[in-house]
Amino acid sequence: MEIKWVSVGKPLETYEIIEVEEFFGIKFPNDYVECLKVNAGGCPKPEVFDFKNHKEAVFNRLFTCDKADSHYFILDNYYAIKDRLIDNIYPIADDPFGNCICFDYREGNDKTPKIVFWDHEIAYGNPKNAISYICDSFSELLSKLYFCE
Repeated sequence: MEIKWVSVGKPLETYEIIEVEEFFGIKFPNDYVECLKVNAGGCPKPEVFDFKNHKEAVFNRLFTCDKADSHYFILDNYYAIKDRLIDNIYPIADDPFGNCICFDYREGNDKTPKIVFWDHEIAYGNPKNAISYICDSFSELLSKLYFCE
């Protein structure tokens, strides 16, 4: 199914993405970077996906590397939840309920990161249990999106 991105921010320059990568000390996967360059700050349609024991999870908005977009700037969102995140987990998108879709680099910064769901409510009591596996890549996440009936 083709994804239409709505409410997209300004196209990103490569240097903006590199600045965030350098801050985190990671390299983003190419599929994510290519999508991010043109869809930063946008909402995918369809936006619903399933994983593990979660049905109808929602991909709300892709964070941006544009510092001028304070609400969806990836580093602002990282700092907002950093105290409840475990190491090597980096938010890249949110859902409408305060949770995040994240890259999981726990297998190493030189490996393609897994995609995980971070549950903000669980994170207050147990940050490690707040992480749930979604899939193996950003492209796979996008392929899981569907319209809810």
